[in-house]
Amino acid sequence: MKRPGIRGRKLPAGVSARWAWHYRFLRALRDRLLESEGERRFEIAEPVRPAGADAADPASEEFEHEFSAVLWSSEQSALTEVDDALERIRHGRYGICEVTGKPIPSARLRTVPWTRYLAKVEADLERYSALNPGTRSAHHPRFWK
Repeated sequence: MKRPGIRGRKLPAGVSARWAWHYRFLRALRDRLLESEGERRFEIAEPVRPAGADAADPASEEFEHEFSAVLWSSEQSALTEVDDALERIRHGRYGICEVTGKPIPSARLRTVPWTRYLAKVEADLERYSALNPGTRSAHHPRFWK
């Protein structure tokens, strides 16, 4: 049986051949995240059994349940980033830093295909967020002055 890969998928109309590898990679990643999402939803939906004779078993089940919920939340965030990157490809905005408007180097796009920012901008945004919890740094008016 042949493994599903990123080669061979047709590009939809409007997707530049320049971004073919990125588009196919992101679509394959999206498919994997959606598959995993179904598994996580099942795990989260399973009720935790009430405490029995051994107190460690329910505690272990509770931990696994909470861990599945955390993984599901993380996968949802990743899925949103992947979907947004696919949307940028379809609308001709892929590979452009959303803060500076400068092109993102192809090496960075190969490493982090869903990235929105140049590496320096991302580092600055993370630093700003760490120093100013609760703010949306990319949209903060004083950040880029």
